[in-house]
Amino acid sequence: MKQKIITAFLAACLLALTSCNQGKSGTAEKDAPADSTEQVATETGNSLPPRKDIYELKEVKEGWNALSIPVENASGDIDVLQLAKAFNHAWPTAIGNTLTLKSEGKSVPQSNGYPDLKVKTDKAGGYIEALGSKTGDAEDMMVSVVDRENGHKLFMACLAWPIANVDQFVCAYDFDPATAKLTPEDSPATHFKGLLKKPYLNYVLPQGSKEFIIEEDASLVLRHVYRFDGNQFRLAGIRIGEQDRLIQLFNEEKAEDGGDRLTKWALIDIDQDGVYEVWMRADNDKNGAFFAFGDFDGPQLLISETSRFRPTLAPGRVTVGGPAGGPSYYTNTITLKDSQREHELTCMQVYEDCEYSLDGKDITTEEGKAFQATISKKIYEPKVEWHKLMP
Repeated sequence: MKQKIITAFLAACLLALTSCNQGKSGTAEKDAPADSTEQVATETGNSLPPRKDIYELKEVKEGWNALSIPVENASGDIDVLQLAKAFNHAWPTAIGNTLTLKSEGKSVPQSNGYPDLKVKTDKAGGYIEALGSKTGDAEDMMVSVVDRENGHKLFMACLAWPIANVDQFVCAYDFDPATAKLTPEDSPATHFKGLLKKPYLNYVLPQGSKEFIIEEDASLVLRHVYRFDGNQFRLAGIRIGEQDRLIQLFNEEKAEDGGDRLTKWALIDIDQDGVYEVWMRADNDKNGAFFAFGDFDGPQLLISETSRFRPTLAPGRVTVGGPAGGPSYYTNTITLKDSQREHELTCMQVYEDCEYSLDGKDITTEEGKAFQATISKKIYEPKVEWHKLMP
């Protein structure tokens, strides 16, 4: 009987000790376990998935920012491959295995990698990429490192599985050589708010440069350019896709006033179909043009404005009009459908008489007035946000 009591007492002590240790795990430092199979708890109480030999990208996306990563053998000038290996050791994935092993010239096992995938390594530029989306049968991964002024490094890993329609995501870390740890931090992608409606996002990590780019891709492409200030990437401006082509189209239809170099742009949904058009202007606001992006052959210049021919907007159409000399008044109206130019109506009015042209062909006054009756007359003042053109 006495032996049973002692045994029960020892069992109760062991249970209490186990419970105590479990309670401490919620405040433990959030370092990646070297080879543990236990579940890791973070400082905030959130739990990570059990340690695995290989993770799905969704698991990495949901858990990466809760885990600091030790970097083994962190002596000398740490390069991008060493940091990529540390990241992949904490979060091993098929694409991560492929990137790190092939960068070292090693073979990749079929069971947890992509043996046939090409890997581009640029250690001098602090960049490595493995793009399975180009072949259509694997994930994507890019890694990049930039030196900070304080002796630390900023390491970023971008992962995606385009086949499964998983959005790209960026993991960002500060590497401190004093502690030999990668500590999660925010990147420009963390709180990014774009301008387009339901775009596909694409991230371009720096490769021997000081620029990190977030691309919004819908019918129109916007490139948000972030430049490194020695510590962080900060927004420098936004480039419009095919920007040079837009300027070329405008210059081919050269405005007549001076100071007509386009310097700014704004988004505007003329036909209100959820797809934006672009309005570009000079600093003097006297010259500009409207562009549409619904045509797969490239952007279209819809209509240009000058100091004499000023724009007015109504749902589904844009008109420029003004005095054309003497008693004449000229208007040019473009209607849009599905974000493409649909019709062009011009009218030269002299006193009460009007000469009409529709899509480049002369039409009668009756036909011109009949077409005008189909055009919206609900003129509105657009509220737009102007952005400076980036060179």
